[in-house]
Amino acid sequence: MNRSNRLRGALLVCLAVSTLEAQDNDTSLTQTPVFTPSPADSFQPRYVFSAHRLTGKKILSFPFRGLQNYLSILPAVVSQNGNLHFRGGRSGEVGYFIDGFPVTNPFFNSNGVEIIPEAIEEIDVTTGAYGPEFGRSNAGLVHTRMKTGSDSLQFFFSSQTDNLVNTGSEFWNATSFGYRDFVGTLSGPIIPGFEFLVAGEHEFFGNRQQMFLEPFRFENLVQDGLGSRPVGTPLPGPVEFKRNFLENNASSRTTLQGNSTIELGDLQVRLTGSYSKSEFPDGGNWPFALQNYFRQRRNMRNEERTSFGGITITHNLTDDISYNIGFSLYDRFGQRSDPDFGDDWMKYADSLENARKGYFGFNGRYFAPYSYSTIFQFSFQDPSAPNNTYSKNRQSSTTFFANFKANVTSAWQLDVGGMTEGWTIRDYRVNIINNLLSYLDTNGDGIPDRTFADEYERRVRVIQAGFVTNYGYDYLGNSVDEGLEAPRKPLFQSAYFSNTFTEEAATLSFG
Repeated sequence: MNRSNRLRGALLVCLAVSTLEAQDNDTSLTQTPVFTPSPADSFQPRYVFSAHRLTGKKILSFPFRGLQNYLSILPAVVSQNGNLHFRGGRSGEVGYFIDGFPVTNPFFNSNGVEIIPEAIEEIDVTTGAYGPEFGRSNAGLVHTRMKTGSDSLQFFFSSQTDNLVNTGSEFWNATSFGYRDFVGTLSGPIIPGFEFLVAGEHEFFGNRQQMFLEPFRFENLVQDGLGSRPVGTPLPGPVEFKRNFLENNASSRTTLQGNSTIELGDLQVRLTGSYSKSEFPDGGNWPFALQNYFRQRRNMRNEERTSFGGITITHNLTDDISYNIGFSLYDRFGQRSDPDFGDDWMKYADSLENARKGYFGFNGRYFAPYSYSTIFQFSFQDPSAPNNTYSKNRQSSTTFFANFKANVTSAWQLDVGGMTEGWTIRDYRVNIINNLLSYLDTNGDGIPDRTFADEYERRVRVIQAGFVTNYGYDYLGNSVDEGLEAPRKPLFQSAYFSNTFTEEAATLSFG
């Protein structure tokens, strides 16, 4: 077996248990036709634009998981360098919706809530012109609709793994990446007219970067004449990498999602919620794993927590007149921190605090150990080299929308609506911690003794010394709501009206 087949052929063991009955397996990807129901039908909107639809059954038939992977196979969608481009647009010009709520995070211009694949009913993707009711995104739209509860109690469980051997070991000429994924769903009625769906997933990778890597080992490496250490100083040990494996490069994600629907005659109330937490180290991926080889235990830790909740009320006044209103809350917090000191970043570069954690060899109170230089100035970080940066950010939003739809005549449908979406965005980064500490502590005794004329000067000097960038947090990282460091509060508001006229084979829409 060649090297390509050895990596691609990684053994994956799957287990799935479900009480669901067998259903039609026609899961082909189709283009949604123009929908023009007769007035005699129960009220539904008419769309004069086209979209691509991925059904839940089709999604579960794919040999991969994740919204970005699903979208990249669609016409007019290109995945490049980890970013999606719709019909030639920039990566940040795509709008994301879940059950009618906008979830595009403006800090990253990306999808803010990932839905568990087993909880997806369908995904509608528009990559061309679309109606005014769908907002401001120029390149395309992604609408994800979650499954709802069922009339009878049903459950589903699935498990996948390639972890039959230790992560990085080979089994049947394939390398294990330590992949484990557990998914479960439960749905059913609580009382007549009140149905629920709950889904949970835990995903883990022992090595999250899947790549071809030929094994190698270098022994007896010594300091060359191009660094700060004495020539001939031996490195802390040999440098060795296994085939297709990077140590200390794991990732984990836990997600809990669900919804409930209450039917009260012509009135329907739908609750939707999601919570997700993920974590992975920063510095164990290639090629940084080589420079950080001797200090893997000090790799920065990335954490992310996302919460979302929404309520939608739909009222069918008649067969031809309907309105719905919705309200949602969203919050995401991300942090990049030292695994030993967490958010107490003032200790990161302090040699005394590091010594208490077992890290020695500093060149001064706030000066890290020298790196090792070998083979014409290729650098390896010292095992005790501290982290010298810290960052965190938070995005929160409140959204309200209302829509009114009416079949005025058999050929005329009127849609009117609006939305307001208010965000509070915070960001904090301190980029050179040791420079800030040595500036504040003039004699290196661990006590910040530098004096300032006033608080304004202190703020300016600290920002300059630590190369701090901040809003929504003060210059020391404390949350604030007013003043020079107030958070950014973008407000998106929209209103629309749309008319659709249908006569036999012709459709005219304007708004």
